[in-house]
Amino acid sequence: MNTDKSLRFNEGKIQTREIDPDFILGIGEVLTKSRAKYAHFNWQKPTNFSTPYESMMRHLMCFQKGEEIDKETGCHHLLHAATNIMFLYYHSINNSGIDDRGFKKELTKSENDGTINAGDLVITKVNSMSCPINTIAKFCKDEGDTCIIDHAGWLLRYDKNEIEKYNR
Repeated sequence: MNTDKSLRFNEGKIQTREIDPDFILGIGEVLTKSRAKYAHFNWQKPTNFSTPYESMMRHLMCFQKGEEIDKETGCHHLLHAATNIMFLYYHSINNSGIDDRGFKKELTKSENDGTINAGDLVITKVNSMSCPINTIAKFCKDEGDTCIIDHAGWLLRYDKNEIEKYNR
């Protein structure tokens, strides 16, 4: 019998072992119990961002007040909140929702450098091959700026001139 371990090339692939299966199944339970009120995939139809946002906030406020379980469905309020976040995320990345956020600043995009300006906030796509995330975080710290980098490698921080200088 051959005892050599099989080769697997999983470096850099999305890791899922730390995702709680009960959390995913809980979202499925919320969706299943919602069939009593809504058709399958109703949530994918265009809607105002404020609709799932308000629902999410109501469930979070119930949880904040100490109520764990939704009386209508018997599901945990945090699972309802997470389900609504999924709805918001879906509409946000697919540009299928109606963006009615009240506090959103107008965005302008410079096509030549990938920079998006929202008032004083500048959002820049970081090329992680030439500019490692930890280097950017150190730069922001050294400059005394707030540095937020999201999962897709977008750097969000204040001070447009410093970002443009750093990304040259």
